[in-house]
Amino acid sequence: MCPAGAISKDEHGLVRVDSNRCIGCKYCFQACPYEVPRYNSVAMDKCDACQKAGVKIGEEDPYCVRACKFGALKFGPMDELLEATNESAVPIADMNDPSCLVLGTE
Repeated sequence: MCPAGAISKDEHGLVRVDSNRCIGCKYCFQACPYEVPRYNSVAMDKCDACQKAGVKIGEEDPYCVRACKFGALKFGPMDELLEATNESAVPIADMNDPSCLVLGTE
């Protein structure tokens, strides 16, 4: 839990960091099992699926998914990702209820 209340999960299930509320304690960095949050010169930061860059979740994929020429990256609600892989994808890190993270097992 962020002592400053700077971390929240949005309506799409994406964990977001409010850099205006971040106090730089780095608790989120220490607690994250994926080592995702990174401290920059101002506050913690992490991937927001390109929402700050104008990507509309549900309407278009984040830039990394679009740029992956091998099709290895997928993005979307867990149930849609599981359906797209004929239930062969395996959700990982069930302890924190991931919204969009899967490991393909084709």
